[in-house]
Amino acid sequence: MMQIDTALYESVNQLAETLMDAAEKDQHNRYFDLYAELEALAEEIKETDKDHPYVLETLGDFTLDDEDAIDVYERALELADTLNLPECRASIQLAIADRYLEIGDHEAARTYADETERSLDNVQNEGLRQELAELRRDLGQ
Repeated sequence: MMQIDTALYESVNQLAETLMDAAEKDQHNRYFDLYAELEALAEEIKETDKDHPYVLETLGDFTLDDEDAIDVYERALELADTLNLPECRASIQLAIADRYLEIGDHEAARTYADETERSLDNVQNEGLRQELAELRRDLGQ
């Protein structure tokens, strides 16, 4: 299993924290500048030995348009599969399910919830299991 580069992880987390701060303060220009920085970082490491689905998943988390976010998550999911990272896979699948729920596509949300559950069979992560249970409640399952 491939671990994320520590410096990259810290950079992504710092950008994520700053993005959350900008969003909370309604600093739209700052948000979009930071988003562009995160997007450039993801592009810069693409197909290098530092490439990791965590970066794309974080980018997806801060992508405002649900369908665009799903596209980013799909790229992250492919990378998680390539690198054999089942916990990342489960987290990304859950994020996709959430976005499909947001746009009202309950069938796709259920499909990704089911895939998340299958991925979690091989992962010890109670936080993800709880998030999945909440999603299923929101879906009326």
